[in-house]
Formats: sequence, structure tokens, C-alpha cells
Amino acid sequence: MENTRSLVAELKQLRVPHKCHEIAGGTHSSVLEPAIPPIVEFFSQHKRADR
Repeated sequence: MENTRSLVAELKQLRVPHKCHEIAGGTHSSVLEPAIPPIVEFFSQHKRADR
């Protein structure tokens, strides 16, 4: 989690919209499936502008 926490700190400093949730005892595989709908919703709300 230390790398993730460093990334979150940098995103905050740059004022980049983000969300990070730490799940006690969670693993990548145990938290992935329930996280997919909120991830899709986040990206739907934060679409990249056309270039």
C-alpha cells in the first residue's frame, strides 16, 4: 500500500480527481469484483476531453 499512498499524495498535490479505498484484509482479487461498478461510475463522471 505504500506505493499507492505515495501515488494518492501526488494526485492530491496535483489536484487530480481520484478515489482510493483501503480495505482492511483485502487483496487485489477479493476487492476487485465489488469495485468494478464504482470504477466505471468514476470514469463515466471524469471523461477525458477530446484532443
